[in-house]
Amino acid sequence: MRILVTNDDGYATNGIKAIAGLLSKFGKVTIVAPRMAQSGKSASLSLEDPLRMEYAGRTDGIETYFCNGTPADCVKLAMNTVFLDEKPDLLVSGINHGSNASVASIYSGTLGAAMEGTLYDVPSLGFSICSHDHEADLSGVLEYGEKIIRKVIESPMKKDVFMNINFPDCPAGKIRGIRFGHQGKGQWINEFDKRTDPFGKDYYWMCGKFQSLESENEYKDDGTEYGDHVLMKENFIAIVLVKIDRTDYEETERLRWEWSSILG
Repeated sequence: MRILVTNDDGYATNGIKAIAGLLSKFGKVTIVAPRMAQSGKSASLSLEDPLRMEYAGRTDGIETYFCNGTPADCVKLAMNTVFLDEKPDLLVSGINHGSNASVASIYSGTLGAAMEGTLYDVPSLGFSICSHDHEADLSGVLEYGEKIIRKVIESPMKKDVFMNINFPDCPAGKIRGIRFGHQGKGQWINEFDKRTDPFGKDYYWMCGKFQSLESENEYKDDGTEYGDHVLMKENFIAIVLVKIDRTDYEETERLRWEWSSILG
């Protein structure tokens, strides 16, 4: 297999090195990742600045390149340079240091890269762990990640879908299993800390607190599908299947009927 690995934390982080090492069991791994952290960039592209990609070397058979752009830029460059003649068989973005569950998935550069890979018809996965500690215990991601990758190879998603996979912040031995879920309902509150600079001018530092909007009785072991952040809280690995086509067909039909008087 030819496997492309990227992330939004930067090409030199522990997470990307760990997942690249795991993936080398499955085939030839090439890393094309941002030079520096690009968190919160979603699927944004660098349209006003020239992109540069540099070769960082080869270690244990894994070739690494870094780019001055966003995660989506990295995927586009990889597809148009390293994989110009033959697309990769798999794209893995991560391991991201920090949760990409619930509304965080909307802003995630990790998932922006997975989305970009999906647009090229490459099976794409985003791996994240619910910890911003760059020395986080990745044993659970590596143990269960291997099982997930094998299943993806055996039973891949359809072409317009990618996987958002979030791991709880705990060792492998404390993980309770793998669950499919939905994008959790939640929102950020108290999102800015207002401060004053030495010149007396106000500025705002983004911070905030996540507020779950799932039910009070958030988890019962009854086979119900739960939000990804709820599953992680219970030490499950949460997998959400994300569609490229975001059209709400049911609501479109409802409004087509309701608006029929003004539709041509």
